[in-house]
Amino acid sequence: MKFALIAAFILSSFSAAAPATEDRVPLNTKLKEDLNFMHRTISREFSGYLYSAETRRMENLGHSAAYREAKTCEDTICYRKIVSKYIAALKDPHMRVAFSRIPGMSEPPDYPQFVTGIEAVKYNTAYYVKTADAQASAKGIKPGDEIVSCGGKTPGTMLKEDIFPYLPVLGIEADYYMNSGRLFRRWDVKEGDKLNCIFSRGNSRTETALTWKKEQEKQAGAADRLLALTRRLFGAKKHPTVYSVEKKPYGCWIKLSSLSGEDGQLTRFYEDAQKFRSCGVIVMDIRGNGGGNSQYSTKWVKNFFGYLPESKKNLPDLIAATDDNYNHFKTLYDQYTRTHPEDAAYTRRFLECMKKNAGKLAVCGDDDAPAGTAAAAEPPKLDFKGKIYLLTDYADFSSAEIFVHELRQMPGVKQAGVATGASTMYGDVRLCQTPSRFFVFNIATKVFRGLFADRKPGEPFEPQIPLKYDPAAELAGRDSLAEALEKIIAGRN
Repeated sequence: MKFALIAAFILSSFSAAAPATEDRVPLNTKLKEDLNFMHRTISREFSGYLYSAETRRMENLGHSAAYREAKTCEDTICYRKIVSKYIAALKDPHMRVAFSRIPGMSEPPDYPQFVTGIEAVKYNTAYYVKTADAQASAKGIKPGDEIVSCGGKTPGTMLKEDIFPYLPVLGIEADYYMNSGRLFRRWDVKEGDKLNCIFSRGNSRTETALTWKKEQEKQAGAADRLLALTRRLFGAKKHPTVYSVEKKPYGCWIKLSSLSGEDGQLTRFYEDAQKFRSCGVIVMDIRGNGGGNSQYSTKWVKNFFGYLPESKKNLPDLIAATDDNYNHFKTLYDQYTRTHPEDAAYTRRFLECMKKNAGKLAVCGDDDAPAGTAAAAEPPKLDFKGKIYLLTDYADFSSAEIFVHELRQMPGVKQAGVATGASTMYGDVRLCQTPSRFFVFNIATKVFRGLFADRKPGEPFEPQIPLKYDPAAELAGRDSLAEALEKIIAGRN
């Protein structure tokens, strides 16, 4: 969310090499040391642990269960399963663990990925073959085939029972959509094992046995897929284009794919806001926006309408003002002085507040103007009579949902498309390094109370104008949600 570098660690490839020197410390001893380190860090630094008795209960139960299992753990797959289940027990998508090589932070053993030659995707209520390699194609499997079942389980059941236990998900629709690509790409299977699947095409069905094989890095493009997923989930640090505008016969189509960037695009985004007041109809397309810094979107709302919704004044955010969290924001401040001077001013005031409230869950309002600076001129208020269609999808997360929350309270705005991801109460994460250096994990430093003044954590924003995907169009490379929305705007639907 605000000031977050929440996806940096995920960008590394999963093809890490084993440590060069032999390590004689028993694996389960390393694991127990890591688990205890995680528990100490979470209990002292994680804003959710400090704020919520229920979160404390879930974390304590998760740690106890993991520690019991660790006593009999003798291989790296077991290691990864236990750690992943521990973090997953917190059920917060910001709290993640990464078993990937990060220079200077982690040197994990080799965790090979296994694939079947098929990539899956979910549209509406069904799962489809998105791509099929030569071996899968030779068995009669084609892109567009519906995946009926594998191993006697539907794709949804596979995700729920075999994959979600190792992920910090809430089990909402967005989780099934965003993780459909994991159905045929796993790390917890054995090379050579068979997976019997049933596919359908029209009125015909095909049953075939797929074989799990070790993914070859050059062929798999794993880093590219992970980068794409990271951008959709969290907003990558750098994007070629995050903000663009297309003029339409009915008005303006604004595309905002992230709230994270360093080349001035997001500053232009909120500075341009008043230019769009003359558009009769605006489509604010934020699909795939995994968040970043919510100040940019909040400033757009204020610049366009001339005021902010009432919810911005209630329930200010809280920060766990610990030494390590302070040092994390100090590092961001040092970076912002070079890349985001405006953000650096806000962060400086934020750091001053943390220092005054050391060791507490503190109210530190980083949306207010820093002391000693002149207040910005208030934009003129707009009596808006037009329409804004806020186009969303399951990949919208974190700060993007703050934007959804603010825009939905303004006149003339309707959310269209499909539901967003899960709004979570805790955010602004930092990385923590474990003693083993096998992995790193996230700690959320803030409690975002304002987002939940009128709703429960974990509830997605459901569209007021629901749209459905056209699977055939999507698999052919068309944008079926955009096509459906433009038909509504033109009055043809």
